[in-house]
Amino acid sequence: SYGVNEDVAMISVRPDELPESSLGYDGVDAIVWMDGDASTLSAAGARRLPALTSWIKQGGKLIVTQPADRSKVEALASLWPIESKQDDNWLIQMQNRCSLEPLRSWAGPPAPSRLEDPWYYKAPPLKVARASQVKPGAVVAATINWNDDANGSASTGPSDETPYLVRWPVGLGEVTWVAQNLG
Repeated sequence: SYGVNEDVAMISVRPDELPESSLGYDGVDAIVWMDGDASTLSAAGARRLPALTSWIKQGGKLIVTQPADRSKVEALASLWPIESKQDDNWLIQMQNRCSLEPLRSWAGPPAPSRLEDPWYYKAPPLKVARASQVKPGAVVAATINWNDDANGSASTGPSDETPYLVRWPVGLGEVTWVAQNLG
């Protein structure tokens, strides 16, 4: 119960400010990768990517949210629980989506009326990833049904589901991939 009473400190850091040694992550519990350019982790001989990988294997937790520009996080793809490329072709396709599911379901039960439900109103089209191949040993924690209409209600047709939130162990740590940039 001691850890429950501690405050969470969110600290924004640019990728080029990350440490080049896994020792630099000693006070870090988790990293949420929102929209940073991961190519800078290895730019100009930097050893940030090996340090990050080593930290994860020692028990660190990395959460990667998929930006619309897939190349921004391509350097992290070897850590992901999904297959990202085959040869030089992307297996992840970015697609527009208006429905806010599964985020709406995670927020809790709907409000009694549409006027009180901020999730009811249509969102502008958001880029969401369609990943078809999960790596062996990965756990799909949530899926996205592409047949849902814009209001988030399920369709009656055949299911067209792809992974939305997938995680898997990397050494003693864990990498979680989310099909949408939550930033």
